[in-house]
Amino acid sequence: MSVSRVVLISALGFVGGVILSALVDIGQLVMLALLILGIFLVTLFWKRSKVLVVGIVMLFALLGIWRYSVADVFLQDVALSFGVEISSTMKVAEEPDIGAEYTDLVVQSRSQKGRILLRVPKYPKYYYGDVLSVAGVLTEPPVLEGFDYKKFLSSKGIYAIIFHPKIELLQRGEGNFIFLIKERFRGVINKHLPPPHSEILSAMILGDKGRMSDSLKEKLNITGVRHITAVSGMHVAILSGIVLSLLLGLGLWRAQATILAALFIGLFVMLTGFQPSAIRAGLMGGLVLFSQNMGRVNVGVRILVFVAVLMLLFNPLLIEDVGFQLSFLAVLGITLLLSFTRELIRFVPDAFQLRDVLGMTIAAQIFTMPLLVWYFGGFSVISLLTNLLIVPLLPFVLGLGFLFMLAGVVWAGFGYLLFLPVFFLLDYIVRVINIASQIPGAFLSSSILFWVVLVLGYAALGYVVWKRSKDTFPF
Repeated sequence: MSVSRVVLISALGFVGGVILSALVDIGQLVMLALLILGIFLVTLFWKRSKVLVVGIVMLFALLGIWRYSVADVFLQDVALSFGVEISSTMKVAEEPDIGAEYTDLVVQSRSQKGRILLRVPKYPKYYYGDVLSVAGVLTEPPVLEGFDYKKFLSSKGIYAIIFHPKIELLQRGEGNFIFLIKERFRGVINKHLPPPHSEILSAMILGDKGRMSDSLKEKLNITGVRHITAVSGMHVAILSGIVLSLLLGLGLWRAQATILAALFIGLFVMLTGFQPSAIRAGLMGGLVLFSQNMGRVNVGVRILVFVAVLMLLFNPLLIEDVGFQLSFLAVLGITLLLSFTRELIRFVPDAFQLRDVLGMTIAAQIFTMPLLVWYFGGFSVISLLTNLLIVPLLPFVLGLGFLFMLAGVVWAGFGYLLFLPVFFLLDYIVRVINIASQIPGAFLSSSILFWVVLVLGYAALGYVVWKRSKDTFPF
């Protein structure tokens, strides 16, 4: 067995250990047994490659279990502080997330490890970098209708919530240049576009998904296009692949198209304010570009696994982040199934790389659908149709939308010039969403369906991938 294959399997062993530790509480005796058995197999059977690999996988799985347990111990320690009233000086560490009814502030205290979420009224406004005197009771994040909010926040480094804290502004932050630009862009969007058009464009370009109305979110879920407004690897992976394909269709060399598509990803991450989720999404999108540029499935899969290992080493709690899971599966789907989905849609013309665009969308949807069923209690029957109608337009919406915002900041008259094409594109998307969401039975949900679809879905995917890739698949 080659060294590269052993390294890959070891990396998968680490990821498997993190997953196992997240699902099952593994005691120290079990960890000790794995350590002894792994060392035993590696030292005594080092000449027998298959047994040696088993021992190495055990040791790397143990490393993953240990890394997750270290992060979990911190969460258990801070749980002792729940219900305790604190008073501390804190700094707003991220751009405030302004919702329809309240604002979420992520703050960091110099005297405490980890971050705290403050849920405050929309007014007065607070900004990134503000120094606040905060007093309130630390509360454990709740489980909401089956959604473990605590795990969701912990994956972002947030361990507690303070509802209705007493806040005194001590020092107005100097702000952040990127956030100031975002505020100007946001003003241009809200001035020229009505809701829900403005909500969709702000979410797509600026990452303002918290500002969308509940009714719009529900329609996006029903039609299966919620990902177009989410800052996730799935969204960026599809968009980066689409941009690359369109640039190639315009006649650019692959190297030139890859560089421009990478710049597009960097611009997108910057406009979201370098949110951690956006940075992870940018990495996933970059992987799509790299794998398509290399043209080799095994290289793309290996790099994807190694990037996942690095992310989990830094923060093993990411394994419980839905966005991380969907991002990984979307990129894996595009890497493994693009050639297959291209064949399925041979009837689609290849002008402007349209077949590649739709093929990437379908591949990502196929790989993520079982997980979406598990987390969201069902799936959109019409998601394939709505994605085919909407996704090919996204590069034009993003490109013209960015020019529209930039022109509106420079001079309002320029903004008016680009208003109409942006409005008509968004209006088309809104109309597709509104009409499709009214189709009876568009979203199927059933508690029995969860496990059936999840198990059968991934079993079918595994078989298709193995049959098509057994000569090049890296395992």
